[in-house]
Amino acid sequence: MDPDGYLSIRLRDVKYTINAIVVTIPALKVLRMALKNRATKKFNKSLKTPHIRKALESSIDSGLSQVNVRKKKKNYYSHNN
Repeated sequence: MDPDGYLSIRLRDVKYTINAIVVTIPALKVLRMALKNRATKKFNKSLKTPHIRKALESSIDSGLSQVNVRKKKKNYYSHNN
């Protein structure tokens, strides 16, 4: 075969690949949203456990204290200069 024959085959394959990707993107978005909703539900359910909630709050507080941010009141933070 001549070089033009090989080139046209490659371009055709690339075209089909691009078309397949474009077709699957909307389906992937729906799947991503479904997984995100499921993960959010699991996360919210786990936050109802006092042990996990306390561990998460202490982790957030220690991380903020490392960047010099202190907790003033409940759920309020201020930057210490």
